[in-house]
Amino acid sequence: MNILRVDAPQLLAQPQFTENEWCVLLVLFASYPHYAPYETLLSCLTLLPVAECRKRIQQAQQAGSQALSRELKPVYRALSGVRAKLDDAAPYLKISFIRDTGYSLIFSETNNVLTTQ
Repeated sequence: MNILRVDAPQLLAQPQFTENEWCVLLVLFASYPHYAPYETLLSCLTLLPVAECRKRIQQAQQAGSQALSRELKPVYRALSGVRAKLDDAAPYLKISFIRDTGYSLIFSETNNVLTTQ
């Protein structure tokens, strides 16, 4: 990903994402301005259908918070890496947790930048 300044053309950063981090970031971008549900994020990482991931998450929720944490561990790991790299390269991009639902990408509109692949 390239992060460019729009008002004075300049390359600001080129963070290197792992395959899983990139997958999660693309889902967040595709969901913007809405949220990305847990099942969609898990589906992109496991290559299971969204419906199957939804079923697994519902079962884990019924089993308790530890079971849900285990089920979503790949999502948490990928999000952790994305957050760390965005903090360094693009502090105006944030990932917001939406309780019991998923995650959302938040843009600060005070920066005049453009991201490209």
